[in-house]
Amino acid sequence: MGGAEQEHHRKINWMSDDMRNVMEAVKDPQRLRALANAQLLDTPDEETFDRLTRLASRILKVPVSLISLVDIDRQFFKSQVGLSDPWLSLRQTPLSHSFCKHVVASGEMLVVEDARQHPVVCDNLAIRDLDVASYLGMPLTTPDGFHLGSLCVVDHEPRNWTADDIEVLQTLAQSVTAEIQLRHEVMAKEQALADLQHRNEELDAFAHTVSHNLKNPISAIMGWAGLNMRYIEQASIAELMEGMQYIEGQAEHANDIINALLLLATVSRDDVKLHELNMYNVLDDALARLQQQIETSHAIIKMPEHNTFMHCMGYRPWIEEIWVNYITNAIKYGGKPPIIEFGAEEMPGGCARYWIKDNGEGLKQEDLEKLFIPFSRLPKTSRVEGHGLGLSIVLRIVEKLGGQVDVTSKVGEGTTFSFSLPVR
Repeated sequence: MGGAEQEHHRKINWMSDDMRNVMEAVKDPQRLRALANAQLLDTPDEETFDRLTRLASRILKVPVSLISLVDIDRQFFKSQVGLSDPWLSLRQTPLSHSFCKHVVASGEMLVVEDARQHPVVCDNLAIRDLDVASYLGMPLTTPDGFHLGSLCVVDHEPRNWTADDIEVLQTLAQSVTAEIQLRHEVMAKEQALADLQHRNEELDAFAHTVSHNLKNPISAIMGWAGLNMRYIEQASIAELMEGMQYIEGQAEHANDIINALLLLATVSRDDVKLHELNMYNVLDDALARLQQQIETSHAIIKMPEHNTFMHCMGYRPWIEEIWVNYITNAIKYGGKPPIIEFGAEEMPGGCARYWIKDNGEGLKQEDLEKLFIPFSRLPKTSRVEGHGLGLSIVLRIVEKLGGQVDVTSKVGEGTTFSFSLPVR
């Protein structure tokens, strides 16, 4: 192998190593998380950002200026001046057409006077497809040091970028970064206010539950205990036993409310590590916990095929509570006897949906909208013992684990409750 050929191979290997380093930096999970948290990807044009790209084009006298956010496999243009279709409509290009990925990887400005001669970008497809001859890009960096993308300008002719050009673009890039940070702070404050309002609502609901739902069984216990003690000599053993059984039932009801409140508080407060779960086994354990209720109600359980219940990511104790609440509802509000059917299906976006269907009376649409409101019960369910916390717990658990809840029903045809969770 001659000297020129060896040099060519060394150049290819160097470029290959350099590109691997670039892609590792682009795909860094923490950087991608910071990019997602900025909530700018796939959002509409905004005058605040468009004003800065127009200013960059006007001052530097360039045909194209972009605010480019570098994602895992593309660059998205939050703002753009001078692009033509299809890029104008798409507002993005694949990374094969990105100079800005090099800015993200290095965290430094990239100065390209003649793209066809530049060792880093000479084979970039943007030269051919976007007519990029010269490029100047500045990193957009968060206060935590993550490089989200670049404010860049492009010319269709080779160009010698001056010190003044560089200073102007640096100043404008600082303005873009400041705007991104300001948006992030505003969103953080809005989220904090929403969380505070949510917690206040929880406290109000908690106070209502303790003062009303919990007060009722305690009052009943006190009343029956006092009655039994007052007439203990006149009452028969059977009457005393009846009173004691009623007291026991009310005490169990109060204990259920306390346990539900403790679980709700735990879900709201604690962060848990997710594991891959065999959902069929979790469901089987939940049914085992409710075996006495199932037998007493003569419920008919239609189990799914084992292989149709795909695994998912979750926290087993909480997922079991979801099934216990859903099954308990199906037993209470199902037909006579309750017929309970289970199923699962894969969903778009890497999620699995699990459902349970009963043969009850069904619900109207306006009633469905109230089901997951914390501590609420429907008027038609007042005949059934409960405290209105079960579905609130389900909602809180599923949201905490990154999923969604749903319910569908038709009067006379029963109700189907479901929840979805990530499979990875």
